[in-house]
Amino acid sequence: MGASMSEVLPMLLVLPEDVLIAPVREFPGEVRQLLGTGEHDYAVSRHNARETTRLVSSEGAGLLEFFRRPTTIVQAIIAFSRERVIDPEATLERALPLVTEFMTAGFLVPAGSSRRQRTETSLAPGSTWRQYSVIRCVQVFEDSEVYQARTEEGQQVALKLSRPGFERVLAWQVRREVAVLASLDAPGDARLLEHGSVEGQAFIVTSWRQGTDSDVVAAELRKTGSRQDLLALLQGVAHAYASLHARGVVHGDVHPRNVLVDRSGAATIIDFGLAIVRSDPGSAGQPGGIGFFVAPETAEAWRSGQTPRPVDECSEQYGVGALLYLLASGHQYVDFSLQREQMLSQIVEELPVAFAARGLDPWPQVEEILTRALDKEPVRRYPSVTAFAAALDAADPGDPLAGSAVASAQRAIQPYLSELVADLDIDGTLFRDGLPQGPICSVQLGASGIAYALYRLASTLDEPRYLALADVWIARALRDVGRDDAFANPAMQLMPVTVGRISPYHTSAGVHLVHGLIGDALGEEDVVREAVHAFLHESAQSGVGRDVALGPCGTVLGCALLLQAIADISASDRQALVDAGRARLTALWQETAALGPANGSGVWANLGIAHGWAGLVYVTLRWAQLDAEIGSFLDAARSRLEELLGAGWSMGRGLVVSWQDQVGPSDRWMPGWCNGSAGLVHLGCVAYAVLGGERYLDFAERAAWAAWESEPGIVDLCCGLAGRAYALLALHRVTGAVAWLRRATRLTEQAVSLATGQRGPERPRHSLYKGELGLGVLIADLEQPAHASMPMFGPEGASR
Repeated sequence: MGASMSEVLPMLLVLPEDVLIAPVREFPGEVRQLLGTGEHDYAVSRHNARETTRLVSSEGAGLLEFFRRPTTIVQAIIAFSRERVIDPEATLERALPLVTEFMTAGFLVPAGSSRRQRTETSLAPGSTWRQYSVIRCVQVFEDSEVYQARTEEGQQVALKLSRPGFERVLAWQVRREVAVLASLDAPGDARLLEHGSVEGQAFIVTSWRQGTDSDVVAAELRKTGSRQDLLALLQGVAHAYASLHARGVVHGDVHPRNVLVDRSGAATIIDFGLAIVRSDPGSAGQPGGIGFFVAPETAEAWRSGQTPRPVDECSEQYGVGALLYLLASGHQYVDFSLQREQMLSQIVEELPVAFAARGLDPWPQVEEILTRALDKEPVRRYPSVTAFAAALDAADPGDPLAGSAVASAQRAIQPYLSELVADLDIDGTLFRDGLPQGPICSVQLGASGIAYALYRLASTLDEPRYLALADVWIARALRDVGRDDAFANPAMQLMPVTVGRISPYHTSAGVHLVHGLIGDALGEEDVVREAVHAFLHESAQSGVGRDVALGPCGTVLGCALLLQAIADISASDRQALVDAGRARLTALWQETAALGPANGSGVWANLGIAHGWAGLVYVTLRWAQLDAEIGSFLDAARSRLEELLGAGWSMGRGLVVSWQDQVGPSDRWMPGWCNGSAGLVHLGCVAYAVLGGERYLDFAERAAWAAWESEPGIVDLCCGLAGRAYALLALHRVTGAVAWLRRATRLTEQAVSLATGQRGPERPRHSLYKGELGLGVLIADLEQPAHASMPMFGPEGASR
């Protein structure tokens, strides 16, 4: 380059705090293959940067390390050259392009710049920006951050703000986005609500578009759907881009996160910061976006050092073809290198890989359509994306995706159930030696939970042997109820002071409840009578709090379970259960009547099904199915239910509700049963059954989407995958939609695959709610999904 030291500006530069430099040889083999690098190459990455990874040689990595502290280019070159004993003038000439590249990419910044700090969000959940209440941060980059927020009227919005130093950049993008949104008016389009600048900070506010990234939806369909479902997704995405082009807009930034898919399968394109409006010549700028989705003509210009033409409908068709190939196969159309020059050459030269070469079932007609859209020569592509979409509309979906059948998945997990039950036999060590730790008798963690699981398996699988084994285990629990460790384990913070004395899940009340269920299944009327009386006696004590898991809501639910399960119960015992449940419910509603709103008072902060307001409403609606005389409570239950619905916000295709500390908006939520979305599915389903109204079924469905779309996590009934799967089965029972059965089966498969690695003292395998027994009952229930019911929570007996 012919530069000398005297020509280099003496600016202090520094690596931002969150820049990482790591040798590629430490990466997994598949990542090294993707990077396509030599053994001595290094990866330079920055969290939340637009360009997250760059590759350098070991010499380049060594030079960059000298910028951990503020230094000039000259100082860094001299220090590096002394360390390596090399000529600093020659090093400067070789290093300047590297330094310039990393400055442009934001990996080297001026020492006094705010860009030096780790990229953090500037607004916290629950805070207020102007008139908008922040729900959560959706994404944060070094130049901008996007939030989900609420207006004062409760409308959900997307709020995009510039970050310090990037006000002009975002203002330019906002002007583009405003021009585009002003020209879009279809029902599915985002609406522009406000834009401008406040104290120099550029912003734009649009209506919130609910949905999940298109690649996430496609991955789901490849695992749990059919090729008909997957083809419908490809068609929807293609038509979304065709609709934009028909209205004179080229998006300019094709990638899967810019296409949201809602619950109905409709695709919505978002983020128009790089878009071009055909009627506005001034909107045409340089192509941007993700390299994998750029057209060969753009890649060739970049490779040649020329200025590429602005993106048009034809070049965007190529990007859409690349996106649809990814959605259909789960792979990029070429096995790209992450080295920029090599990647550009692949875009220009390499043809799409056939599905069969990737080990996928061939899809000839769809592959042929995608290959035409991905033609290197623009004139050989479809005349328009509209024509491209029409070709997909006429395509044959072909055979179902491999492994999508529910029956096939169920067969694959059956051996796990057989092996799990074998551990419970009377000649096994678990029965002979006893449970290794307390609580040894409780439903949640002990022998009565084992007895209950066997009782359910006997009923579902029509296995009398399991019922006999259940009877043995419940006898063991009844024998040991007086032991110190019957319902206690200080190491797990399970003591009378924490779990109380009436919980069906943690105390002797639950042992007697299970004893009654088993006695009814065996046809032993005396056992049933004795068990009901014992349950009512134990439940008459004071509880801890109000909730289902520990307090009197659990007593009401226990009475309901016995009333629903035991068809031939005596009139006197039935009346005793009704009186007990009604009295508890009356006291609960009298106590809570004076409390503030469920979604903001902070008096009873928990909103979940096991420990909060959702549980009270749920047991009230369950009780209403049995007792016509509690109609006076239904209005109160409906009112509290409306408060719970109002506390939710959109997440992907679903709805989530903060489970605690609901004084103002909060982003604390869970997918599981006890405190999260899975429990709300049950609430929505029973509300639909008792109160009617499609909005309650819609609430259940949106909560189910949230339970489905979350990361796998733990496997159990209480907080994990098994409880989430039961929520999806509950929705399947109400709607009959096979898709929810498929998703429940998929969650069950995930739980089985993770179970072995999660066993431990706090998650013993033999526990119904905290271990794997609930998962075993779930596997059996998948064989008769129309009768599936969450253990010790959903309807029992004939009501299942």
